[in-house]
Amino acid sequence: MSDCKKEELPKIESDLKKEIECSKIDLNPVQTEVKDVKPTQEQIAEEKQHVELLTKIEGFDADKLKNVTPEVKDHLPTQQEIEAEKNAKN
Repeated sequence: MSDCKKEELPKIESDLKKEIECSKIDLNPVQTEVKDVKPTQEQIAEEKQHVELLTKIEGFDADKLKNVTPEVKDHLPTQQEIEAEKNAKN
């Protein structure tokens, strides 16, 4: 835009120009309110508890866990037990 000359710039209509210049006078005074919402004590405590939980999880030493082998306690019937049950139903 620095290459443009003043004559090449688009012209502003006179009505619009008057409105822009006069609009500063027509402004109404306004009282501003600062709305700074601060967290409650409960919200602070909840966030602190959540952060503590996350730090405990992140800092957990997995070497303290014991190795466990699962023990299957389901009894699978033998072929003889299956046939005995079939005969009992008939």
